[in-house]
Order: sequence, then C-alpha cells, then structure tokens
Amino acid sequence: MDELNAATYVRLTVAALWDNLPQVLLGGICFSLLCAPAFVLYVLDLPYATLVATILLVWPGWTALLAFEAAILEGRKTTLGDMIAAFRRFWPPFVWPALIITGAGGLLVLALALYAVPLLVLHDQDISTALRNSAILASRYLANTFGLVSMGVLAGFAVVYVSPAFLFVLPAVCGMFIVNNCRLALAQEEKQ
Repeated sequence: MDELNAATYVRLTVAALWDNLPQVLLGGICFSLLCAPAFVLYVLDLPYATLVATILLVWPGWTALLAFEAAILEGRKTTLGDMIAAFRRFWPPFVWPALIITGAGGLLVLALALYAVPLLVLHDQDISTALRNSAILASRYLANTFGLVSMGVLAGFAVVYVSPAFLFVLPAVCGMFIVNNCRLALAQEEKQ
C-alpha cells in the first residue's frame, strides 16, 4: 500500500472511500439522524434550541463519525457499534468545551475542529491538548485548512440550495477527507 503523503492524499482517500462505501454511507446516515433534531429546530426558527441540539448531538455525533472513519482509514475492523461507543465515549468531554468554544467564532472553531476532532479519535488526546495541537496544525497547513473549510461551505450550500438529501452523503465524504488530512499533516510533522 502506498504511503500517505501530499501526492497520494486524494487518491488514497478516494480509494478508501470507494472500498468502504457501504460502511461510510451507513455512518453518514447515522450522523444525519443525530443531526435531525437540530435541523428541525432550525427550520422552526428556534436558534438557541438549535445551538443546544447541535452541541449535544451534532458535535459528539461528528466526533463519533470521524472515529468510525479513522478506524476505516487505518485498516482496523470496525462496526456501527464502535461508532455508537465512540459517541458515548466522546460525549461528556466534548459537550462542555463545545459550549465554551461556540462563542469564539464560527470559522475559527471550524478550522480548529478540522484537526482537533481527528486528533481526539486518532490519538486519544485530551481536549486541551487536541485544541492546542489543532491550532498549530491549522496555522502550519493554511492551504489544507482553507481547502477543507471551503469544502464544508460548499457542502452546506449544496444541502441548502440543491437538496437536503445531500445531508445523507456529504458529511461522511467530508469526514474522510478531514481525517486523512489530519493524518497527512501529522505524517509531515513527524518527518520534520
């Protein structure tokens, strides 16, 4: 198998996505179900309730999805039960910091989450270490960070302006790129 590097990142991510598509889509559907309460509250124009539902369900659900996908990308045997266990495991340490971070600003939080959540699931770092390391990685790999944020914004536009059905596919696809980007950044850091 090829080594993960800047030249092989997209090819290896797409290959892993294709080889594990049923599992990835199942994980994406489970994540979408966790997002449903926040989506309904958003449609009902209840912004504070939406924020609470997002913090209580969406963020831990996203963490569980990335833990599931990290296992896939690392070639470990994983099941949907592992995703559920990851949701339970990451829920308590993730909810309180998410409440605090929410007020810090949307793009900053998104840029940090692109690295912090994969660091949590790949290396079981505590939240403060993961946030510190994510700030370092986000600032060192600005092009990667900007590209992933842009991909998330485009995915959001696709859901809002093309079809809400994309909610069942795009989070899982974006998650594969996010986890493998973090793995790539860490591999490049180790070489330095």
